[in-house]
Amino acid sequence: MIEILVGLNVTNPESYKAYREGMTPLLSALGGFFKYDFTIDETLKSDSNAKINRLFLICFPSVQVKEYFFNDE
Repeated sequence: MIEILVGLNVTNPESYKAYREGMTPLLSALGGFFKYDFTIDETLKSDSNAKINRLFLICFPSVQVKEYFFNDE
């Protein structure tokens, strides 16, 4: 199992929601899934000045599936 922790700054929640609704079935079809998904109100420690307000753990059954998912147009 490959797990990737992702933090990002969602500036348009409605567009992001539509994106997630569209990509989740594609992820699921490959055996991938979201293990955790959080909205973040406050960051207590960061090694970057980049703001994040969304944090999730995305999982893939293998490195090959992860690479296929992220490289597929």
